[in-house]
Amino acid sequence: MRITTSLLSMIVSIGLLGCGSVPDRDKPGIGRPVPFFSPTKLCKKGNCVVSVTVQDCAHIDVPDSVLNLGGLGGGRSRLIVWVIDNQDYNFSTDGTKPGLDVKGSTNFGTPALNGPVMMVNVAVSAPGLAHEYGLNIVKSDGTKCPTYDPWVIE
Repeated sequence: MRITTSLLSMIVSIGLLGCGSVPDRDKPGIGRPVPFFSPTKLCKKGNCVVSVTVQDCAHIDVPDSVLNLGGLGGGRSRLIVWVIDNQDYNFSTDGTKPGLDVKGSTNFGTPALNGPVMMVNVAVSAPGLAHEYGLNIVKSDGTKCPTYDPWVIE
């Protein structure tokens, strides 16, 4: 009984220690923990292509909602390319709700938009730091879809 109790206490302590070691910044969407069971794509070399699946405004999905850039070290940047798979939808060019909402991060450059394709350089300044960002998509008839919020890890 004592061994079981000690083992359980040790497991809980390790779990709490792990939660306490995740950086929690004041800016929304930066440094906050990524949802635990999120599907992740590792992109350590070259351009990172992210597929965006759109059936309709209610069904937008990035199959790998977390893009891990592999922690290359400070001072480097990576090009991320998002591609919408449905030609009836494009990234928003509205200045109040742009295609890429960086949620306060200064690591994202200015996005280049071309309909269903968006590209942006992301500076890697703190390997392992997580950034939540928003994708704003518009149907060809002008209907604005709700913002979809995936993550990128430096």
